Amino acid sequence: MDYARDVIYEPYFRTQVKVFTIAALFIYASVFLIVLFGRAIVFPILFLRMSVNGISSVLSAMIRGRQRVSADLLQYKDRVNTRDEIKVLSGEMGSMTAVIKGVIPYISASTLKHAERETPLSVTRDLAFLFTDIRGFTTLCEGQKPEEIVRMLNHYLDIQSTLIMANGGDIDKFVGDEIMAQFEGPKKEMNACRAGLAIRRAMAEEKRIAELAERNVVSIGIGINAGPVVFGSVGAKDRMDFTSIGDTVNLAARLEGANKTYGTKTLISEAVYDNVTEAFLCREIDLLTVKGKHQPVRIYEVLQERKAATPKLEQIRKIFEGALAAYRKQRWDLAEKAFAALKKEYRDQASEVFLGRIAMFRRNPPGERWDGVFSLTVK
Repeated sequence: MDYARDVIYEPYFRTQVKVFTIAALFIYASVFLIVLFGRAIVFPILFLRMSVNGISSVLSAMIRGRQRVSADLLQYKDRVNTRDEIKVLSGEMGSMTAVIKGVIPYISASTLKHAERETPLSVTRDLAFLFTDIRGFTTLCEGQKPEEIVRMLNHYLDIQSTLIMANGGDIDKFVGDEIMAQFEGPKKEMNACRAGLAIRRAMAEEKRIAELAERNVVSIGIGINAGPVVFGSVGAKDRMDFTSIGDTVNLAARLEGANKTYGTKTLISEAVYDNVTEAFLCREIDLLTVKGKHQPVRIYEVLQERKAATPKLEQIRKIFEGALAAYRKQRWDLAEKAFAALKKEYRDQASEVFLGRIAMFRRNPPGERWDGVFSLTVK
């Protein structure tokens, strides 16, 4: 008997077609399910990674100094929409970011820049320092509620801090109503003086507003110095501060306090004056020794930027420095006449201070070896 080959293999071919069809259907279904479930698993992980990477990039930029330090830049975006452990993890990352965001305002930029170091660091650096202090703040607080005191203090500190950072400075620390700020770079002295003048202008406007509203008037004293300091980690094992210490810092703080003695607003050291004299109109105020030091320092008052200085300020500077030269030569009549003219015409408080000294020296002459140095015994 003869059978056709196709007849014999027909069941085989049918079975083969069914197998391939079923296999193709299973493969298609598998791919579909893999994509479906893969999206549900992989996409949330990718979204989580994107959110974490955004925060990590901002923090790294702050630490490396490529981005200004600001809590407002730390915005965690929760892109995960699932209801599983990945969503919980994303929520925890958001909570961690909120903690970091809350801590950032309490950390100086210099501290954050060295946050990656595992061991304490101490180096010698050349920096400029600006100290500010609110005059009579204790008196201003009398009879006011604590929350009102804090609100007022934060208002004035925020004004100063904004202007300091806008001029390239960094807030090292707040000590009550006092600010310690530092500047670095080749133009550190210039930037510190610009920040000081900007603060004075802002506080003058605040004074005008306070007088119109019949509120207490606030004034600010500013001291600026520049030089070498020890810059690094200071403190205990579990609680450290990244700051600067040394005579340069101490003198800047003393200059801020010396404003009370001379009735000035911004005092700078000779080291700063030598670097800013072409850009700022300054007058020499005195040669003095500050508390805790025996070496005399020459101090100057920053009057105004030269491009904005008025003939009046130039006249005050010229007359005052001429009177100061006569004072040091013990030519009391000439010095007294010039200081009295400044006091009468311009209400210059520094001139009034020297008039008091001249009156004292008339009664008790300092002697031929007197070098004109005044000893400042208060901080």
